[in-house]
Amino acid sequence: MKNHDLDILSKYFKEIKNGNKNFELRKNSKNYKIGDYITLHEIKNEFYTNKKIKVKIKYILKNCEKYGLHKDFVILSF
Repeated sequence: MKNHDLDILSKYFKEIKNGNKNFELRKNSKNYKIGDYITLHEIKNEFYTNKKIKVKIKYILKNCEKYGLHKDFVILSF
């Protein structure tokens, strides 16, 4: 299992923290795997807030071009 550090805008960070958002759309440049962890670092007004959330990848949606998901992107569910 790997840990991936990612930046996330404050409005999305808050939705994850509140439990309203349990997925992330990302370019698959880090070879994500089920069971990996993502540490999301909040960015507000182009600066880090020093707030972070660690989530575990439970499901990865990929290879769905015919439904509009570009081949280079994935939806990570946590």
